[in-house]
Amino acid sequence: MHYKASCPNCGKKISRRFIFCEPTIYHRCRGCGTRMRMGLGGWVATVVVLALAIGCHVLCRNRVISAPAAIILLLVLLASNIWLFPYISSVQLEQPKDTAP
Repeated sequence: MHYKASCPNCGKKISRRFIFCEPTIYHRCRGCGTRMRMGLGGWVATVVVLALAIGCHVLCRNRVISAPAAIILLLVLLASNIWLFPYISSVQLEQPKDTAP
């Protein structure tokens, strides 16, 4: 699989810790300093993971699945998200701000 979470300018890979632990929309490349943000694939993956987590919670609350099964499903979901997210999420450069009068 192709690692899509990398800097568009220098090609340096963005680590998983940097993706998940830095609470900003725009990330700065540690190699060249370029500002970038998550692409459409990353936002879609985030919404899908949140929808699946909410669905798992609803199944547990409606007693379709047991609480330990729901916890195991959530752990598998989150682990697979951490593993697959850099392969799904593309990166876009920050759009330059217009400072013209």
